[in-house]
Amino acid sequence: MIKTVIFDLGGTLINTEYFTHTLKGLKKNIEILNSIGLRISEEEFLKLREKIDKILKKDPRRNFPGFYYQKLFEFKNKKIDLDKAINAEKKYQRALIKNSELYPNAKELLSNLLRKGIRLIMITNNSVEEANLLIDKHKIRNFFNYILISEEIGFRKSTKKPFLFIIEKFNLKPNEILMVGDKEEEDVLPAKELGIKTVFFNLKKKSSIADYNITDLMDIWWLFFHD
Repeated sequence: MIKTVIFDLGGTLINTEYFTHTLKGLKKNIEILNSIGLRISEEEFLKLREKIDKILKKDPRRNFPGFYYQKLFEFKNKKIDLDKAINAEKKYQRALIKNSELYPNAKELLSNLLRKGIRLIMITNNSVEEANLLIDKHKIRNFFNYILISEEIGFRKSTKKPFLFIIEKFNLKPNEILMVGDKEEEDVLPAKELGIKTVFFNLKKKSSIADYNITDLMDIWWLFFHD
């Protein structure tokens, strides 16, 4: 019996991927980089972003303020002052948050689960500042019994440490937990290795390792909690 549901934030409850991977988001990144002295084409930026994302996939510093922009400069054999990198990152962050949207049925699902007496926990790899801004913009903080931002403990979800932290803190049994996320390496794999049931929520692809694949958040209610 599922007693606790753990949700990811960006890409699961809130659609931030839309802005990041659209022309609008791309142009905003180029505009910001140009303004701080890094001249780069859209094509070059996309290739560089893919390369950096692969390298930093499991690096806990990925969400440190300014770190990503510093890496962009480093790969172009240039340097940027940390404060300047942080300010540039905040400009992009504001644009991302402004353009973010709750996925359909997110609040309805959370409300239903709360009424059912299910413990709701969020674990996110977003930075502390970005996570809190997203949570408060979309007014979902009060749905959760606990929110853990991986940056606060220095370990991303892929290390399993955030999950172990939650299990210990609430004295949970893994087989009574459901994990819902949109990334295999951060949400599905570490949870499954701990014996947690997993739901892969992704509109573009399916997971071969998750226990369930869904494209509508309310499917969680119908699969596990509907009487």
